[in-house]
Amino acid sequence: MPRPARTTNPVAPAPGDFLRQLLGLTQQQWALSLGTTAARVADAESGRRSLPLAVQDFDLWLALTSVPVRRAVLPVVPAPPLPVAEVLPLPLPVGLQRKPTERRLRVATRQAYNLRFALTRRQQQLHAQAVVQACRRACVAALAAPSAAAEQYRSALTPAQAAALTARAARLATYLADHIRIDDLPGGPLDPTAFAIDQLRLALLETEAATLTAWLAPPAPG
Repeated sequence: MPRPARTTNPVAPAPGDFLRQLLGLTQQQWALSLGTTAARVADAESGRRSLPLAVQDFDLWLALTSVPVRRAVLPVVPAPPLPVAEVLPLPLPVGLQRKPTERRLRVATRQAYNLRFALTRRQQQLHAQAVVQACRRACVAALAAPSAAAEQYRSALTPAQAAALTARAARLATYLADHIRIDDLPGGPLDPTAFAIDQLRLALLETEAATLTAWLAPPAPG
């Protein structure tokens, strides 16, 4: 059976939009999945040289079968708002010393600012990681049920080429499934517990700062 022609794949990702990036994999991880080297992957992505022929078979087959991954419109999950400080309705302490209170206010304000900045970045990272996880799950599902175009391409290969392609697909599916399992473990990148604890810390720090500010404010006239 003749080898399928190596024409430009219309569903292949544009430069900078490679499937490995959607799956959150480094060039080294992607190379291990494909059975090639990271340097060869970098050269292929930059257009300096092509992948080995056997890898090209798998790369094109994967591009055909992962169309749902690239075309999927992933839902935009709005980040939950960070807590807003409130002034505690506490009476002004008797004998309040202004300088120690001002010092504590500066410390609480600085800690709250740094924590809010860190939490804002973590929100963005959690959302990005959730999108990557969705892409990984979609890719695993696509590998389990390849598209008709992908199967037609595989059927045009020799038995040895098709077997090598199938082995690479199984290796990639296992690799992605491991990533999904690890990221979903408690304490993993998507575990919301640590984020929720820091949100509580932020609420306490900003509430403390707002309450100290109210205590230090000059009394209202009259």
